[in-house]
Amino acid sequence: MTENAGERKQDLSSDAEIHAILRLFPVSPRQTFQARYSEAETQIGRHFDGDSSFLLKLIKAAVEADLHDTPLIEDTVSFLDHEDLIRLSFLLLGRAKRGSNVESLISKAALQAPELFPESLLREEYDFRDWWTHADPLRPPPCEHIIFENGPPPGPPFIARQKHPTWHLPTTGGELRMGGEGSAMCPTCRQTLVHLITLENVPVGMGSPLPQLRLETCPNSLGPTFYSHDADGRPTPIEPAHPQGFDDIIVPLRETMVRLARTPDRWLRQSWGNSNSRENLFKVGGLPSWIQSPEIPCVPGTDRQMDFLLQVDSELQSVQGSDVLWGSGGLLYVFWDSQTRISCHLPQFT
Repeated sequence: MTENAGERKQDLSSDAEIHAILRLFPVSPRQTFQARYSEAETQIGRHFDGDSSFLLKLIKAAVEADLHDTPLIEDTVSFLDHEDLIRLSFLLLGRAKRGSNVESLISKAALQAPELFPESLLREEYDFRDWWTHADPLRPPPCEHIIFENGPPPGPPFIARQKHPTWHLPTTGGELRMGGEGSAMCPTCRQTLVHLITLENVPVGMGSPLPQLRLETCPNSLGPTFYSHDADGRPTPIEPAHPQGFDDIIVPLRETMVRLARTPDRWLRQSWGNSNSRENLFKVGGLPSWIQSPEIPCVPGTDRQMDFLLQVDSELQSVQGSDVLWGSGGLLYVFWDSQTRISCHLPQFT
């Protein structure tokens, strides 16, 4: 068989597979939708590793058939290589100019490669609204993702989540302890805090001389909580620690070991609304993935804003195996001030 004949046979095979996948998308009859959705996810997931040309071809076919407005297709954008992401961006811009409704795909692609889209379009994007307040919104500050030793915490069993690149970035440096017993007591609910993570060195740019920074928090808090840290990085809640929140019994987080991974440019911009069920939103530094409007706290008694240090998602497990939620299942943001050695913990949720 000649090389061209082999390529034609491969194209016909991929065309048939794409056609079979798209036939699973229509939502009727309802009683079989879940099973068909799961089958389509499994078939697409087989192509998440390796060459992304099949995935690009699938997205194009879904756009042509007007079946692209689904998480299955939107998730697929994350698994395109850079060259195929460029090709998709040009396709979407052309479609948008002709009046096609491809906004959801544009939002996904623009987060990963904003340089491929005109600034006028990005300014209209909901997910970019907060980033335009920064000096250089198209070049966010560097950050590091938190990579879990035993893979992503339990969460929705999506194949796109299990294989998403942000959970599998190459790590550097030593292990860090996440979870385990806290040491301080919350003055509001009178329970022992949970240990979030101990950082061996506060990220470059924060200006902290601490060799370690131990972060503990009260998951019952619905508002900002401030902690003073001693010279060894150990926390003490500043009274009043926080307003009244939940009355749940605090259970320690299950201890796990993590490492930090330098985040590639493609994942510096993460929108909670666009990313919360698939992507790794555990990260140190960079820009917060706000759920609500930005809330940057000031150092108590001053008008000096604190520096964003890290964010933690709601998917950690307690030692009893239950989910630990921030509010109703949002993110916990931690801010830091190196001059006073004060941290602020702030949850947001829907």
